[in-house]
Amino acid sequence: MSEQQKTPALFDVSGTTGRERHDLSASQLMLGSSGSCAIVLSNVPPRAAVVEQNANGCRVAALVSGVVSVDGAAIDAGAEKAVDVGSTIEIGSHKLRLVAASEVLSFRPDVQVRRADLEEARAAKRSGLIVGAAMALTVAGFFLFLKDDKAAADKQRRAEIKKAQQSEAVIEALIARGDELFLHGKYAGVCSGDNCAAPETCASAEECFQRVVGIQASDAYAVGRLKEIQAISGSDNPETNQLRNEQIRQLLSRADRLYGNGAWTKPPEANARDLYLQVLTLDPQNEVARTRIEEIRARGADDAESVATLLANAQDFILKDAYVSPPGANAFELLQKVLAIEPENEKALAAVFDMAAYSLYQGNVARRVADSSAMTRWYDTAAVLGVDPAYLKPLREGAELMRESKSTTIIVSGPPLEPSEKSKKNAAGYLHAADLERRVKQFELESKSSSGSVPSRRFIEVPQG
Repeated sequence: MSEQQKTPALFDVSGTTGRERHDLSASQLMLGSSGSCAIVLSNVPPRAAVVEQNANGCRVAALVSGVVSVDGAAIDAGAEKAVDVGSTIEIGSHKLRLVAASEVLSFRPDVQVRRADLEEARAAKRSGLIVGAAMALTVAGFFLFLKDDKAAADKQRRAEIKKAQQSEAVIEALIARGDELFLHGKYAGVCSGDNCAAPETCASAEECFQRVVGIQASDAYAVGRLKEIQAISGSDNPETNQLRNEQIRQLLSRADRLYGNGAWTKPPEANARDLYLQVLTLDPQNEVARTRIEEIRARGADDAESVATLLANAQDFILKDAYVSPPGANAFELLQKVLAIEPENEKALAAVFDMAAYSLYQGNVARRVADSSAMTRWYDTAAVLGVDPAYLKPLREGAELMRESKSTTIIVSGPPLEPSEKSKKNAAGYLHAADLERRVKQFELESKSSSGSVPSRRFIEVPQG
């Protein structure tokens, strides 16, 4: 009999570990996704379970909850369960069945249970029965010895499980603390107090990740972070220092430009605050970035209130037909301020679109009654609000003739319609003509249903009171 066949084994019945048989040659085997585990399993926690094999049989202990089960019975973290030959241990999507020495499994679909088809396996079973009978005849003192030995082994196993769980908790706490210090630019330093054992006492990101490596040398995340810190800390190198200063200069230039345009916190990853934070990761003491972040934080508290006020005032100007003029007192300027704070503000975007469509509607009304002055004014307003000049061109063609003839019978060609899209603007940045046409028709229907009165211009819902 070969050496590996003298020990029980876990047989992979799910075909997910890359091997069929895992011999229990050691007293304890760790199972999980970590590369340091004896049996590496994918898509499970780094250290999910411990399987122990001794003279008293095989047991499995779960290190996390909701992942490990034996024959369908779940095991909570810290608990353990005896595993008999033929039982199946499930860890995530992996299934491992315990087989005795020299036993094999059938993978034929019509055979669902294990089978011992080797003579050596049957001999081992007979030998086990003989040994069991002999043990049953042993004196009471020997039984007491075995009982004490089992109690000691159980105690040691529980202690080791507890230690593994505590190590996991310490590693998680150290990584969280290290990431926090790294984000704030505290890369190097060592705790110098009397009590430096707890994770929160780490003085720097480097110290945190070095402690992690001290507990688990193969922790890839901690090793990677240490390499980053080493690269950043190489500021003594003149070339590295010059490169970093140039990067800071470029980040500050972009951040200042966004700050001046009002893009303080939005859109994500393209706003002033995020860029200033990037500066602080390179230069934690940068006064410009620190000051700007404080200013943005102070302004952020008033964003919601200022947006609501701007929208309410914009609606007042809409009701006065002050869409784009006079300067400093019109709806369009206020809505542009809203969009500088919140670029995706739906109320502001919809209001600009409705004003453009209403301007087209009023321009068409003026055209039908040959009022060239009003027609030109409303079409000019539509152009300012984002209507494509190419769309407006044929609408404007009759204005000069109207002024000369004062006739209402002049026919002008209609503008071509564009295909509608969900976006309010087309590829050229103008509002979609087809969507505008539909909105203009809605205004016409509202006017007819109300006996020719002006359609509602309450484009923005403003809370009352």
